[in-house]
Amino acid sequence: MNFEDFAERLQADLEQRLAGLAEVTRVSFLHNNGTESPSLCVRLFGRHSAPGLNLKNLYAYYQSGAEWNSLLAETLKMIRSETGFEFLQEESFLWENIRDKIRPVLVSRVRNFRRMQECPHRFFLDLLLLYTVFWKEKNGLEAFAVIHTANIESWGVTEEELYRSAMENTLREDEFLFCSMEDITQALLSEDNATGESLPAEMKENVRENSQIPLYVLTNSSRRWGSRILLFPEWLSEQCRLRGWKGVFVLPSSVHEVIVLRAELAPDPAELKALISTVNKECLEEEDILSDSLYFFDAVRMELHIWEDHPAT
Repeated sequence: MNFEDFAERLQADLEQRLAGLAEVTRVSFLHNNGTESPSLCVRLFGRHSAPGLNLKNLYAYYQSGAEWNSLLAETLKMIRSETGFEFLQEESFLWENIRDKIRPVLVSRVRNFRRMQECPHRFFLDLLLLYTVFWKEKNGLEAFAVIHTANIESWGVTEEELYRSAMENTLREDEFLFCSMEDITQALLSEDNATGESLPAEMKENVRENSQIPLYVLTNSSRRWGSRILLFPEWLSEQCRLRGWKGVFVLPSSVHEVIVLRAELAPDPAELKALISTVNKECLEEEDILSDSLYFFDAVRMELHIWEDHPAT
């Protein structure tokens, strides 16, 4: 069964099983950097919000050998679970219930033109600062949604209010991490690392070869959207001060973390820029790319710049 036939059959079977309870529609969800995922949207009658089921993931499950009735049962189980999430309850979208859950995220500006048109935002160097609502369910599952202009219009709030809430919430709730590459290497080389993933063999060898480079990873404890740490120069400056550093180069390794290297120990910045370009093209999924730029952080002035703009250390 090809993908299109699979999607049509699954939609038809779900419509039959959920007749009178929900509407099932084909949609394409927009993700970071303009990537999209074909999905089925299941909206219970009487609700505006709805969970989305990623059709590519379900098709991969089917191709792995799952029987159709088993796949359908698992899909219905997911729907029952997700429609019970607190974040899908209508009252959860009231401003008074949502303001403490707002977080900032940093994404590529050039890769997210549609987001600029649809969402409240502000520019940060060559990046785009967007706002998300972050939920953590009682069962430990997490969810987030990007805030759109229509949302703040319905709440009657400004972008400045969003920004203040997002920054205050992050300082209060996020645990920032400053990890040595040695620690990260050990996690990546294990089969059960912090992200629940394992590196391909060829990448593991590359990590081993470079494990002695004095690099540090900046992220948050959840390792999701950890690049927002760049929005807090006071914290980064304090970390540099504790180590006796006056400045660091910042490599945007992904939207989830950045890598820093002490300026005095850094190789030619042109080599670092080439490394960023190579990683973005060969190692990252399009959705995870943050930037093609090399940054420099002046720990004394607490200023972050694109390297080409401020080449003197």
